[in-house]
Amino acid sequence: MKRFTRIESSAGGGKTSEIVKRYIELIKKGIKFDRILAITFTNKASEEMKRRILKNLKELALSDDAFIFKVLDGKEGIIDNFSDFSLKTIDAFLFSLLKSCALDLKIPPEPEIEEKEREKIKMIIDEVLAQVANDSFLKNKILNFLNFISSISQSLNPYENFIDYFSSFLDKERILGENYEFLGGNLKDFFLLIKKNLEEKKKKEGFIFLSDISILVFNYVKNSDVPYLFFKLGEKFYHFLVDEFQDTSIIQWKSLKPLVENALSGMDPEGNKGTFFYVGDPKQSIYRWRGTRWELFDDIIKEFEGKIEEKDFEFIYKDINKRSLKNIVDFVNDIFDIENLKNYFAKISDKKKNYIKYFFEVERVYKNVKQKPDNNKNSGGYIEFKVIKGSKNKSEDEILFYLKEIIDDLLKNRKRSYGDIAILERQNSDCQKIVNFLLGEGYPVYTSYDVSIENLPLIRTIIYFFKILVNENDRNSFFNLIQTEFFSKIFEVDEKIIKKFLLSDKRDLEEFFKISPLFEKTYKYFKDLSKIYSPYYLLLEFDYVFKISEKFSKEYLHLLSLLKGTCEELENISIYEFVKKFEKFPYLFSPSSKDAINVLTIHKAKGLEFNIVISLFSSFFEFEERDKFIIYDKDIENPRIYLKKECDDETKLYNETLNIIQELNLLYVALTRAKEEIYFVICDNNNKKNYGHFILDFLKRNFGERKFYKIGEKVEVERKSYEKEELIFYRRNPISIKELKNKLFVRSEFESEILNHDELLRGEWIHLVLSNIKNLNELNFDKEIEKSFERAKSIWKRYGSFDEISFEKVIYFKTKIKKEFLREFFFTDKKIRTEFEVVNERGEVYRIDRIVFGDTIKVIEFKTGNEKYNFHFLQVKNYLNIIKKIFGEKVRGYLIYLDREEVYEI
Repeated sequence: MKRFTRIESSAGGGKTSEIVKRYIELIKKGIKFDRILAITFTNKASEEMKRRILKNLKELALSDDAFIFKVLDGKEGIIDNFSDFSLKTIDAFLFSLLKSCALDLKIPPEPEIEEKEREKIKMIIDEVLAQVANDSFLKNKILNFLNFISSISQSLNPYENFIDYFSSFLDKERILGENYEFLGGNLKDFFLLIKKNLEEKKKKEGFIFLSDISILVFNYVKNSDVPYLFFKLGEKFYHFLVDEFQDTSIIQWKSLKPLVENALSGMDPEGNKGTFFYVGDPKQSIYRWRGTRWELFDDIIKEFEGKIEEKDFEFIYKDINKRSLKNIVDFVNDIFDIENLKNYFAKISDKKKNYIKYFFEVERVYKNVKQKPDNNKNSGGYIEFKVIKGSKNKSEDEILFYLKEIIDDLLKNRKRSYGDIAILERQNSDCQKIVNFLLGEGYPVYTSYDVSIENLPLIRTIIYFFKILVNENDRNSFFNLIQTEFFSKIFEVDEKIIKKFLLSDKRDLEEFFKISPLFEKTYKYFKDLSKIYSPYYLLLEFDYVFKISEKFSKEYLHLLSLLKGTCEELENISIYEFVKKFEKFPYLFSPSSKDAINVLTIHKAKGLEFNIVISLFSSFFEFEERDKFIIYDKDIENPRIYLKKECDDETKLYNETLNIIQELNLLYVALTRAKEEIYFVICDNNNKKNYGHFILDFLKRNFGERKFYKIGEKVEVERKSYEKEELIFYRRNPISIKELKNKLFVRSEFESEILNHDELLRGEWIHLVLSNIKNLNELNFDKEIEKSFERAKSIWKRYGSFDEISFEKVIYFKTKIKKEFLREFFFTDKKIRTEFEVVNERGEVYRIDRIVFGDTIKVIEFKTGNEKYNFHFLQVKNYLNIIKKIFGEKVRGYLIYLDREEVYEI
């Protein structure tokens, strides 16, 4: 076994298998599992690797290998010491190192990870702009920047540009660490001041950004003794395995390097010399903007030459493709051949942009591209290219019609399953467009990309209906509701009558009730329900009343997606909170079974494989450097960050060349995800820097000019059977609460979870009982609680069933309210209002759990469950602001966690 091993493996070459194989070899050699650290780049990859290693070890143990059995199930084995089974993502490992060194870094031991980075940056910029009001030097710098923005952009909001440019600068700085020259032109002083204030705020408030982890660890590691680092970590590793090494950033590698060097320079306690093993493929390096460098794949070898013996180095290229059929392997070999790449770079070069000058960068990435198909796949495979002339917008309908033709042919004529198909696109917006089209056609869709369902007609109808339940004076939502295509179908109102109403003088809700008694009856029924039930149950009732699953079978999946979103809420939110949250973060679509068409970006598809790959809009994407700042780190000792405007032509040219290589790497990833078939739309326009020109030039030279290019033959295969995981709701009464337990929702492609709604219902019930309890004293206490309990019970029964066994009984409320933390809010003679509706100046309606009026108004919000969340506190603060504006008196807010028996004064 070599001590320093690098394996380069093109797509489908089995990189993860090589890591697993190496891990097993180390174990067989007698190396203890807690001396080994295997690093991946995603949680999914980490879990998959754990599963495969354990499966291999189990098989060996079952074949009477006593040693392996002991490794698994011995006193010091993996099963009893699973936390020492170290297969981690690079971010997880660095974060564990960061936490162990937190005190040295002067950050909290459990640092708060601030996810809203842009909001924090905006806050700091506001403060800095206020600071420089009287600073003429900085004021001039800002004016110069605004002039610069106005010269290159049509934006009417230059303030947003401050945030965009500073965020871009911060991203570039994290790639290089602290050792760089900043050539920021007129922005330099301004940005450095923002950075200084931002760092001060982080220290003061004890938070960090997720993207800070790598740089904090790097700065700590480079100034620390390695044995001390391991002491702080509580672990010491002598054998390092790194998967997908081409995805390693400069900072991540510099943080790992001292640990690897330490391992290679010594032996573990059992006398085994340290080892380093990594696998990857420079052609699949697609995250350069995050700081990854394909150059590292080869260059890090130089850092270890002379430190270990030459015989301990091993470099392997795996040239067997175990994934794709022969025609796909051959096509990828040919189009990414060095000579074809050189021909392309020559064509896009001219006097102004001589990209061929830096072709040596292409050669170092694509020096190993030729693959052979696996013996079992040494034939077959189908590739189809459709050529489109004209702009993307003008061609959209034609392209989507082509997609429907492909899918219908696959499903109806060739017995394929939805789950065989993956649509990969370069941009998120194209994924969104395709998902909405597919859903509109009634196809089941799975996507790991955040796809909104807000534009789906049925969902729009429901959301507008919910909005007027919240605020019946919301005329805009009301007019939008009655004009949706589903309104007339659901409420059985003729479209001509709706049009006449919209053109009349009287256009309010009450007037419309005269036109549609069904709508009036439905509206009032749901208005009452909305005071008791969560949006989740309102949606179920909407389905039940209007028979959505029966009348609109194609759109039923859309409703289920909305249900999925509401049932995953952390808290029993109100209908108002649901509507506001939906406006900000529309819920995502998720299929009701695993057999669904995959739609995702090429970036998200990396590491995955599909039987059939389709790409429709990717070839329209232009290879443009869109960043505000660029990095020049060709001279690794003297890296620079440039404001793009301030950059010299040669540096721009070099960075544009690297950007083109990365885009070609993305195309390589897209084409190599396919096992059996590829369908690709090619735009034929004048722009040479896009996938369309690159592919079409190759096809024309090899096959002549055509509208369709077809390689290989389509074949019919046996349809896969997928285990159905359908969302079906059985009803015997309008709400059927008893039967709404343990419903299965597909959360992602790889995981699903049983969601129990008992806690949700329990929270609703407790709130309902408390809302009926007003003023208490020692004399009326028992009677008032019992009366309130029975009143709540009768209200609940109006809309559903009441489970005597499951719900909190009278004794719960009597015991809880007598406790000290609640007494003052119930034992009072002051005026009390519950479920108190208030409206802010924007017409937004809120419902406050309890208000006690007196010299000081007490605003009270109850929460059940054991979890505390920041948004609970923000919710009460919002209520306080509204009450102050309405009543203009002294107001205090109280957030009460009933189960935790904790009160927080806001």
